[in-house]
Amino acid sequence: MKNILISLGLLLFAIRSSAQYGHVDPKTNEYAFTASLIDEYMFYGYAAPDRKSKKLIMFSTYPTNISTNKLYSYPIGAYNETTGMKDGEKIIYTGSVKHYARMKYIDANNKETVFYIGKRYVRASF
Repeated sequence: MKNILISLGLLLFAIRSSAQYGHVDPKTNEYAFTASLIDEYMFYGYAAPDRKSKKLIMFSTYPTNISTNKLYSYPIGAYNETTGMKDGEKIIYTGSVKHYARMKYIDANNKETVFYIGKRYVRASF
């Protein structure tokens, strides 16, 4: 009985500690990230495939992180999810480098900015 309870506890921990991630549309390669009501998360998009490079974008469950973007100055912005982006803005998955997904942010004027996020935050079905 004790082993069953330990196994159940480990299973619940594994489910609860799973990473929040977004999906890539297989037809358009557009990246869509939807906020979780259960899991907390905060991750960044970097200028290079390296955590020490400049942070360009942030996704977070914490409203104060989003509202204080002027304080942190993420050039692309700070969002809870991609639906919070302005009309005409989108993020396109363009491939992978090392442990990072290479993304392209396109603004309403079609200006493109490349950034990199950890592969753990991207699920592609192709």
